[in-house]
Amino acid sequence: MLTTAAAPTMREATVDDIPELVAMGHRFRTDAVYATRLSGTWSETHMVELAGRLITSDTGLLLVAERDNHLVGMIGVLLFPHHLSGALTAAELVFWVNPEHRGHGV
Repeated sequence: MLTTAAAPTMREATVDDIPELVAMGHRFRTDAVYATRLSGTWSETHMVELAGRLITSDTGLLLVAERDNHLVGMIGVLLFPHHLSGALTAAELVFWVNPEHRGHGV
């Protein structure tokens, strides 16, 4: 159980965060509904590539929640032209908070 009540800080992810992002991505894949809805095997390579693209792309954004120098959550979004109208649209690709940090200000 989390003993600190301090809210995490939010910031843009960096390439140095990728190992912790991959670990959270694995938890997202196995602990969320995707464990039963996605076929195929876990691909660390794809998670690394996705994180890297969201961090470096002008059309992607990856934010992290950090507490005590460890990542505890993430949200990744992608900006793209809508397939019907061409209007710029933002879509959430991933949203995750480690279960032990939920309910504590994230």
